[in-house]
Amino acid sequence: MAQDYSVLLISHDPTTSVLYDTASGLVAGATDAGLTIATAESLTAGQLAATIADVPGASAVLRGGLI
Repeated sequence: MAQDYSVLLISHDPTTSVLYDTASGLVAGATDAGLTIATAESLTAGQLAATIADVPGASAVLRGGLI
């Protein structure tokens, strides 16, 4: 049976989605390691960068994204 990933993309409250939890971990890891994050998106129309930007403290590591 195919996996349903719609929960990753659609949420009324972005802070409760699996994608937000993953972005939070990414921001924390990048912060701890002194790294920065950049995205290049097509089909997601910037949703990945937007989700990362929603994480508190993301502005310290998110450098930008291309759509």
